[in-house]
Amino acid sequence: MNPPLLQRPPVQFTHRLALKLRDDNTTLIAAGVAFYGLIAIFPSLLGLVSLFGFFLDPTELQSHLSEFADVMPTDAYRLIEAELTRLAGQGRSQLGTTTLISLGVALWGAGKGVRAMMAALNVVYQENESRGFFQLHLVSLGLTLVGLMMAVIMLITLVMIPVLFKFLDWIPWLEGMVKFLRWPIIAGFLFLALSGLYRFGASRTLKPTRMWPDWGAMTAIVLWLLGSVGLSYYVAEIAGYSATYQGLSAVIVLMMWLWMSSLVVLVGASVNAQISPHSAPAPAKYASSADRTDHATY
Repeated sequence: MNPPLLQRPPVQFTHRLALKLRDDNTTLIAAGVAFYGLIAIFPSLLGLVSLFGFFLDPTELQSHLSEFADVMPTDAYRLIEAELTRLAGQGRSQLGTTTLISLGVALWGAGKGVRAMMAALNVVYQENESRGFFQLHLVSLGLTLVGLMMAVIMLITLVMIPVLFKFLDWIPWLEGMVKFLRWPIIAGFLFLALSGLYRFGASRTLKPTRMWPDWGAMTAIVLWLLGSVGLSYYVAEIAGYSATYQGLSAVIVLMMWLWMSSLVVLVGASVNAQISPHSAPAPAKYASSADRTDHATY
């Protein structure tokens, strides 16, 4: 018999979620997704910087992107900043002539990361991949394009508002308010991107009956913000990666941040899998101690 505490709905839900995360080897799967994310991040930066090179000077773009340092560990951001500095040093004309190639490389690199996440979501939702080769790659291409579009929109939100302030003599307090509102807007786009990923990323035999509210996406965003702040503090104040790993410290910290980001996305998917209406039992070969009688249908 379960202890009385475990019979309370919130505690019972958290307990089942923890068992599912353990039985699905979520932390190990997130590490694999983070590896492909590391492969994808630099081609994606190349494509985005090349695209924005048509509208902004790359060095100006780099200065505005420095605000992302607030949500990333310092060592991880420095590695990305070094790549941005290299790209900015190429100049607008050189970036413009290679934009198509850059975007192609970005799609390839980001697509590897997206397909890794799709495979991870199949594990979370306890599904076999039933889509054929072409359908699988078309879905991954669609999700990649949507993700890059979301990234462009978020960058426009982050970058273009300060640029507008140079041409508009706005009231100081209004300028501060608009700058603050950029972050809720970016969180909203992240919410939409995660909701789409959860709905279409896995090979779903049973489609979700409703999409909103997406508690998994909200959970992932909150955990990502808390995890980024916590990891930044841990790396800066507790861990001595710079002394231990020296030149490799930035890569290791970036990998840790990507692992944490992948993990919270999978935790959000697991939340959705637990709270969804279930209409079919799980196949016997997928039944686990976390979910022996229910089949995730979110």
